[in-house]
Amino acid sequence: DAPSLKGISLFDSLSSSERKELEKKCRWHEYGERERIVEQGEARTDVFFLVSGKAHVLNFSESGRVIEYATIEEGDVFGEFSAIDGLSRSAWVMAMEVCVVASMPGSDFMHLVTNNPDVALALMRKLTGIIRLSDERMANFSLLGAEQRVCLELIRLAEADPDDPDTLVIAPIPNQTNMANVIGASRETVARVLGQLRRDSVIERTDGAIFIRNRENLEKRALF
Repeated sequence: DAPSLKGISLFDSLSSSERKELEKKCRWHEYGERERIVEQGEARTDVFFLVSGKAHVLNFSESGRVIEYATIEEGDVFGEFSAIDGLSRSAWVMAMEVCVVASMPGSDFMHLVTNNPDVALALMRKLTGIIRLSDERMANFSLLGAEQRVCLELIRLAEADPDDPDTLVIAPIPNQTNMANVIGASRETVARVLGQLRRDSVIERTDGAIFIRNRENLEKRALF
């Protein structure tokens, strides 16, 4: 099947014909695992739509340590900051797996946003979510210890287990280096905390998933 923008959540309010018109304005790209999609400092203002795959938004500290801002999932939009303010890229985006990406000139994207209230509202909600998440992470970095941050990240990643509504599950198991980048800790610290949580029966780990049988126990470790 030809790639399309059908799964892009920002365009949920558009009709099929309207999406097809947008698709004509896009260029389509495939990126391999760990391949750079966006480079920090680039002057381009294209906006990107992740049709399939998963990617990281990240940057580097002065010491060279990776700081991960967010994970981009299938259906997400990214690169809109530069289209809005005309400034260079503020972060890197790297493919975590094979990704199919559509890109649209920033001028076309802004024309769409300024002439379609539903798309503009969806974009504002997305930007508000980014601000709220940033505020939460800043508070976590300044106020919480490494174990608390690991526990909160596990809670954020967990979903209800379809086979047991009283259990939360994280699948696939998150990469420890990626988790460390998200919470501002070392991989070794994340491994140590996860090991202690398993020994204390707060979490259970199989080959493909982490199970949280009692959310309250994990929340207590996160908040106290």
